[in-house]
Amino acid sequence: MHQVRDEQRDEPTGSEAAAETVRRSSYRRLYFLAANLSGAELAGADLRGASFYGANLYRANLEKADLSGADLRGTNLAGANLSGANLSAAILWGANLQGANLQGADLSGADLKGANLEGANLSNVKRT
Repeated sequence: MHQVRDEQRDEPTGSEAAAETVRRSSYRRLYFLAANLSGAELAGADLRGASFYGANLYRANLEKADLSGADLRGTNLAGANLSGANLSAAILWGANLQGANLQGADLSGADLKGANLEGANLSNVKRT
């Protein structure tokens, strides 16, 4: 079973409640551990500090989302739209970004150790 936990309330929620959580526009500091969010519509969402460890975000729309400081270790982001997203200080160890659109994304201070960037659109990416 996948578990979503709200760190501010420190309450684990079940899979039924996870669907409601995904409808919120702010997901700050939530844990989406091994969650299947394939094709999720998260454009412009506030995901600062959220943990997606081992999650499936295949072809998810994260355009202009704020993922600063997010834990994306081992996350499947293949084909995801991350154009204009803020990934500053995000941890992307071993993340699959194959074919992802990262055009104009902010990767300042992001850790991409072992990430698969094959075929990813990296045009105008900010990396300092």
